[in-house]
Amino acid sequence: MVHPDYYKNTINILLMNMMIFGMNILPGLLLPKFITIHDYGIYKSFYLYVTTITLMQFGLIEGVNIIYGGKKFSNIEIKDIQSKLTFIFIIELSLTLILLLLNIVMFKSIVFTLFILMVLPYNIYNFIINIFTSTASFKEYIKSNLLRNLLFNICIILIIILKVDIVYLFLLDIILFYFMIMFMLKISRIKVNFYFSNIKDNMKIIKFGSIILLANYLN
Repeated sequence: MVHPDYYKNTINILLMNMMIFGMNILPGLLLPKFITIHDYGIYKSFYLYVTTITLMQFGLIEGVNIIYGGKKFSNIEIKDIQSKLTFIFIIELSLTLILLLLNIVMFKSIVFTLFILMVLPYNIYNFIINIFTSTASFKEYIKSNLLRNLLFNICIILIIILKVDIVYLFLLDIILFYFMIMFMLKISRIKVNFYFSNIKDNMKIIKFGSIILLANYLN
């Protein structure tokens, strides 16, 4: 039997995706007209590289999707979410520090530094947003997606108005991801609390989640 909210949620998500599609078109229309070809090339290259960041969570997000899929958010122990959130935070922080050291020794690139600083907030943001989707928390999912895209477009407009280097957009986006994490934690009532447990279970999640991640990425 179809849940009473099924059609309502489907329509809401459809409308949200249409709005986000419109917002995603805006950068492609505005940026080439107001910034140099060189800066636009850096912009496109940077966000092309950002798509590879999802590989740096090693399948934990995909594994969590399988575990939480079909469950209601209210039926999941907050400590279990906190445990997995702590685990992914430690992984991403460790990876960030290693890459920063590598960048200092070898590349010494500002753009690559900003890419590295994007790793932690980007994957934690996706971790939380995927919890919303897997537990059918549609209101939280829609609010987060719309706010993220709206604020990113505001950042682009600010860069255009202020006529500053494109790297400042990347910096603003990193800050925006941290803001979004705090926003999503608040609306989901997940308190920031480092909770270490079930390390073996989390490693098992990565083991089967990495297969799904690789399959999705190569698809």
